[in-house]
Amino acid sequence: MIQQKGEIQIRKVVETDLKIVMEIEQLLRDDGRKQIWSFSFESYWEIFNPNASFVAELDGEVVGFVAGKIVKRERRNSIFGRLHTGEPFSLHDWVGWVDMIGILPKHYHQGIGKMLMEAFYQECKRHNAVMRSVVYDNDERFKSFLTSMGFKESNVVIYERS
Repeated sequence: MIQQKGEIQIRKVVETDLKIVMEIEQLLRDDGRKQIWSFSFESYWEIFNPNASFVAELDGEVVGFVAGKIVKRERRNSIFGRLHTGEPFSLHDWVGWVDMIGILPKHYHQGIGKMLMEAFYQECKRHNAVMRSVVYDNDERFKSFLTSMGFKESNVVIYERS
């Protein structure tokens, strides 16, 4: 799948993209961006082999990425036949999890993040999957971005005791 907007092209990640994607991800870490994952993109790629990942190219240079995986929902039945997975109720059997997104800072506000998320969304639709992402509650910037992309906040909140 290739989407184009002017000179920006969106395409699936290939192995030769990993070096620049890792560099983009490291730039964002160094810039103090909130991270859900405590490990690098390289580790993430090796462990999870994300099947729904895209890059944005501008004049042949990778300038952004979105990484995630489309997986079958795990359903656990209780006495009430409810789901106990920490996920909100859904009629979808598949879930597309957006795990990471990153744009080179010099390319912010060019619509690249929206194009990447739209490519991920279309991949989810192709698999009849609902699209989700986990966000820190205090990450207002990312929450605002997701809202602008049509996401709605789930009514499920996870409490933890350690």
